[in-house]
Amino acid sequence: MYELMTTDLRAEAGKIKVPVLLVGAGGNFPTPEQKERGKKLYEEQVAKIPRHRVAFSDGSKHFIMFDDPKFLFSAMDEFLQNQH
Repeated sequence: MYELMTTDLRAEAGKIKVPVLLVGAGGNFPTPEQKERGKKLYEEQVAKIPRHRVAFSDGSKHFIMFDDPKFLFSAMDEFLQNQH
């Protein structure tokens, strides 16, 4: 667990060749400024991956699959449909 939590793979992320969808919980950001900063932080995590998308759920605070399942399934369906 220690190794998992302390290994930063962002420098290696550019080697990922498959499309990546990163889904973030936006319900913990009380102001528009904080939400934009949160989105930017999520985007930075996958910026080096050539084919990526970041989707933010405003209706979720952490567990998107429980807090906002409709959003999650919609984001996944849209992402998968747009891959060629």
